[in-house]
Order: sequence, then C-alpha cells, then structure tokens
Amino acid sequence: MPRRQIDRATIKNKTIECMQTLGVYRSEYDRVIDVYAGIIEQYEKLKKSVDTEAMQVRSPAVITLEKLRADIAKYSDLLCLNPKAFEKADVKPKPKETALEAALRKLGGA
Repeated sequence: MPRRQIDRATIKNKTIECMQTLGVYRSEYDRVIDVYAGIIEQYEKLKKSVDTEAMQVRSPAVITLEKLRADIAKYSDLLCLNPKAFEKADVKPKPKETALEAALRKLGGA
C-alpha cells in the first residue's frame, strides 16, 4: 500500500503538536516551523522520485537528499525536537497571566 502524500500544512500542524507536548512551542517560531515543514515536504517528494538503484550512486538527486536530511536535522535541533537538543534547551514555561493582566485584557477587549 503506497504512503499517502504528506503536505506542508500537515507537517506544520504535527510539528506544532509535538512542540506543544514538549512544552517548547512559541508562536514566534512559526516562520521557522514553516521552513522546516517545507524542507520535509521537499525531502519526501524527492525521496519518492529517486529509485533504489540511483540511491547506490552519488547522483545529484542523492546528494540533494543528503543535504535536505542535514537541513532537517539542523532545524529539528533549533526547534528542540531531538532528545539531545531538548536536554540542552533551557525550557521555561510561559509566565502565567496575573489577575491584573486578565482584568486589563478583559477591559481592553470589551
């Protein structure tokens, strides 16, 4: 059974979900997550198009796959998605909203 094509939006949503589970997601990272999702999408498409015989030879497609794989590893480190990067990261929980901040937000939104 062939694998279903994974699109950029699905990759982005899964990445955000993983980061939220780990407690490292911030909305400020969305641009980096977009780039990461795009690289994974490119990697998956190229991997499908390269046949197994070409994988044995240093063809341009195989070299590109290797570069994309290295980029994926770098971005997953930046996003703390690898165990080693997560251990090194100083993950601080977002500060909770104080009662005063909540009241001011409600007044501003009313």
